[in-house]
This record gives sequence, C-alpha cells and structure tokens, in this order.
Amino acid sequence: MIPPRFSPSRRPTTSQATRWFRQYIEAGYVAHPLAAAHLGELAYWVGDKQAALHWYQYTLDHTDLPVLVEEAEERMADLLRRSGG
Repeated sequence: MIPPRFSPSRRPTTSQATRWFRQYIEAGYVAHPLAAAHLGELAYWVGDKQAALHWYQYTLDHTDLPVLVEEAEERMADLLRRSGG
C-alpha cells in the first residue's frame, strides 16, 4: 500500500498519516523501520512524548541503519532530557 502523494493542498491529517504508516508496519514490509521512524517523528513534532518514544524504540529494535538509529537516539535523548528522565 502506497499512500497518495502529499502536496501543500492535499496534506494528510495526523490520524491519516498514522493509519498509513501503521498499516505499512503491520504488513511487514522490509522498510517498516522507516515507517516507524516516521511515526516517531510525527509524534515528536505534535508533542506526543509516549508515542514518539514507542516508535523510536521500535525503530531501534528493528534496524541498524545509521541514519535511522542516529535520529531515534537523538530524539529519544531530547524527549527524556526535557522531561527529566
């Protein structure tokens, strides 16, 4: 399943994007860690700390791709630092 192309006039809602990425992860596609990283980033930017930590941890548990690992580790550290732990 490939989500429709996004454009400024056709942006998905947060819930639509979450649904698309979750379906991709649940289907077991090879790039599912990337979808999890996207969910982590989405949650990070909308201020959902628990979801961001969940999806970034999922990313770390399912990939060793340096760019994904680096982002997940940095964002998780930022979230934990802000909340004092």
